[in-house]
Amino acid sequence: MHRLRIVIVSASPVVRARVSRAIADDPRFNLLGLAGDLSQGFMLSESQEPDIALISDSLTNIREFEGMRSLFYALGMRYLRIVDRVPDHDSTRQVPLKGGNYSEPVIHPQMSADDIWDASQLGLQILRNDHFRRVAAAEVGGQGRRQKIVVIGASTGGIDGLLTLLSAFPANCPPTAIVQHTGRGFGESLVRLLARRSSAEVVAARDGVPMLPGRVCLAAGTGAHLTIQKGEPNHCRLQPGPAESGHVPSVNTLFRSALALAPNVVGALLTGMGQDGAEGLLELRRAGCSTFGQDEATSTVYGMPKVAWSIGAVQTQLPIDQIAGAILKACEPASPARTVNS
Repeated sequence: MHRLRIVIVSASPVVRARVSRAIADDPRFNLLGLAGDLSQGFMLSESQEPDIALISDSLTNIREFEGMRSLFYALGMRYLRIVDRVPDHDSTRQVPLKGGNYSEPVIHPQMSADDIWDASQLGLQILRNDHFRRVAAAEVGGQGRRQKIVVIGASTGGIDGLLTLLSAFPANCPPTAIVQHTGRGFGESLVRLLARRSSAEVVAARDGVPMLPGRVCLAAGTGAHLTIQKGEPNHCRLQPGPAESGHVPSVNTLFRSALALAPNVVGALLTGMGQDGAEGLLELRRAGCSTFGQDEATSTVYGMPKVAWSIGAVQTQLPIDQIAGAILKACEPASPARTVNS
């Protein structure tokens, strides 16, 4: 009999103790560990790869949970919310299952092992509502060193978008720099998550890291702005400074630092709240760069790409699963002009 592999994530020691005590001696469960916050929960889930995570409702409502949800997608996991009161219609949501919509199963700290087992089994059947789809790796012509670089900005919903986009990047992808708005302390975990889904090398953006073909440099929760320093090769710079468009690191700052390399830059702005990146993308387009924006239908929050589209910064607007292919095509070297003999 397969024992159900469980992790419990809650900021409350009481909740952790009650739920773990309920299942600790039950042979149907294999309790892998307890975590007190999302950062610990991410690392525990990443290392242990449980079947299901039980997570306090208060933690699933904060922005950083997006990274956890994306990890669950990558690992094929499910999660159930731990609610503060006995479940009723006000504490559950409607979720799609084969055959119709059903009330989401949730966990209460006073539940018995049998009740937790039943809820977990139902949870394992839930179909995810992820807004992105798996995509096949894009076929890209030209295997030599690429001359263009790629700069990408994303915020709310961006982790899911980056999983989709980078899963289609080949091992010899153009040098790429990304700013993803997220909380402090999640950068390294996010790098590992994205590296799982990409053939390219995904690394944390650090001062002096060379931007090479096949390398993706990610700045998330760094506390400093990511910029690109022109050189042979170009390399990353992390520069302290005030917030730009309300963010550190800022997408606008990254985009503007790439102007020195125009027109050999391809820029993309993905889902996110606010307008960070829109002005910088407009400056890139005016400098002759190719620019792309995620469309409304596939954006979790159609904020940043909407502003960019409205001011003319976006040259082409596309669903998230088409952006990687468009970026790679834009990075292909132009075919030499053919001479016609008279």
